[in-house]
Amino acid sequence: MEFVRVKNKIQLKKSLHTLIETNPPIIKMEVNESDFLEMEDVKAIREVNLEFSEGKPFCVLLNTDKGYFNVSPEANKLLASKEFAEKRMAAAFVVNSLATKLAGNFFIKLSKRSSPTRMFTKEEEAIKWLKSFVK
Repeated sequence: MEFVRVKNKIQLKKSLHTLIETNPPIIKMEVNESDFLEMEDVKAIREVNLEFSEGKPFCVLLNTDKGYFNVSPEANKLLASKEFAEKRMAAAFVVNSLATKLAGNFFIKLSKRSSPTRMFTKEEEAIKWLKSFVK
């Protein structure tokens, strides 16, 4: 998978990734409303995360302000798996609708044993929580 990094941003086909903090690396991810993430998208997302973190442990901030999107069951299982989350210290979801909250709850149940995951209504609170994972 090839992608172009411009400073602290990488645009994939279905998602935008921004490195917003470096200690720990916090990668903000945004997906457009109504997009459908499949296995190939999720694998590309992991590559971006590892690129931004330089292979070190990182945190993910998923902001759902752009609206509700779907993830295939296979891709969701991969996202929540222990091996996929190996370098992910924590994940925070910023949710603003019932649909994104329900999807977030589903992911949290799937990923219980892979990395700490919480939902927030404000991005600032989510970032503060993720910063608590500095080693």
